[in-house]
Amino acid sequence: MAKVEVPEIRLAHFGSSGSGKTTFLASYFGDQQRNSFESVHGYRFEAEDVWDGNQLPSKYFHMEVVELPPETEQFVVFRFGLNSVTIVDNEIPFTHPRD
Repeated sequence: MAKVEVPEIRLAHFGSSGSGKTTFLASYFGDQQRNSFESVHGYRFEAEDVWDGNQLPSKYFHMEVVELPPETEQFVVFRFGLNSVTIVDNEIPFTHPRD
């Protein structure tokens, strides 16, 4: 099977300080770190930087049990790679969350 080149995608998330940009990213990325996410959805993001890969889920799990994180006071760039399951016969195993 030939390897498919995936183009680089850049996404910017804008908002004023304290509007929830990092909280949104921590929630989205943190939920994907659960063991079942990739097998259910067929993909997950992986942080390119180890620090980001540890800090964002930490914020997410903290929010689950305690409270929202404090405001971020600096400009931060997060870089991620997309990890997807092997495609067999052009089909990705997928279970819709409502199923």
